[in-house]
Amino acid sequence: MIGAVLKGEIEAKKWFVGPMKAKETAEYLNISLYKLRKMIKEDKIPYSRLWGTDRLLLFHKAILDAWKSGEFPSGSVELLLDDESIDFEHEEALGEHYKRYPELLEKKKVEKRINKPLAHSNISYTIKDGGVYLKIGDKNNMEITVCLSHAAIEEIHNDLKKYRNYD
Repeated sequence: MIGAVLKGEIEAKKWFVGPMKAKETAEYLNISLYKLRKMIKEDKIPYSRLWGTDRLLLFHKAILDAWKSGEFPSGSVELLLDDESIDFEHEEALGEHYKRYPELLEKKKVEKRINKPLAHSNISYTIKDGGVYLKIGDKNNMEITVCLSHAAIEEIHNDLKKYRNYD
């Protein structure tokens, strides 16, 4: 379960201070390693996973100190460095995140309006800050996503206007 979502480098620098592995954390909290593992399994303590692995957990002194005083929630701590990395796959877990950053919820609503399938095809598109993402295919067979920059889309649009005027 996601307990907290930290957004951006500033929050990361504030909270990800004093990284510790499980043994060090148990000693720091003056509890047994068994008790720590049980607390992790029950999401009763804040922890983060090392990127690219499901097994290696890290704990941070700043987060643990805030957690002990009731200022930080229990559970997995997720770090999102930029808006592009938010994929909204776990929406309900990001509820607290949306309360803290209402502009992202508004952006998501806008994205839903501009994320549509093209009529009678297996192509859909999503407009984002970085460009237009074309999704071709379907999840049952094969799916490819291609990103075209806004400049490229503008160029295609201008060429299409010229083409239509040429006929």
